[in-house]
Amino acid sequence: MTELLLATDVRLAPFEAVNARRLDATPFWDANTRYDLASSGVLRGRDEIIEHFTGLLRAMPDLTITPRRHLIDGPVSVVEWTATATFDGVGKVEGVASTGSPVALRGVDIFEWDGDVVVRNTAYTDGVDFARQIGMLPQPGTIGDQLLAGLFNTATQIKRLGRRP
Repeated sequence: MTELLLATDVRLAPFEAVNARRLDATPFWDANTRYDLASSGVLRGRDEIIEHFTGLLRAMPDLTITPRRHLIDGPVSVVEWTATATFDGVGKVEGVASTGSPVALRGVDIFEWDGDVVVRNTAYTDGVDFARQIGMLPQPGTIGDQLLAGLFNTATQIKRLGRRP
């Protein structure tokens, strides 16, 4: 395996590997690493994690993830980050085909380390914001947003009526 040369703390290496498109040089993920994508499920092991990021890079070839704040407490590190990309590649994100839309996301990853290996990584990002940026959901306060909320509220009332004795 090719080693990734790190200019910063090893705990930022996952971000550097994605930005450098060097997913093959990821000694910090192993077969036991658990990667919990809080909004969409759990990946287990290096191969699933690399497959996930390969898919993201196919869908957003210009993806750049920039760590903004990095906090360390023993074996735990927390990284607040921003990501920018254009959703114009050939892949899909969460089953959604590319729309050509620019995206700018914020997120937080919580890493648990055993030496230089990630034991567990839990990643949080705002899926509703992503859906709005790619045109899957209407922008807040628009007529589309009001209609969608109205439809949801009507469906909720109908369900409640069906539950009454």
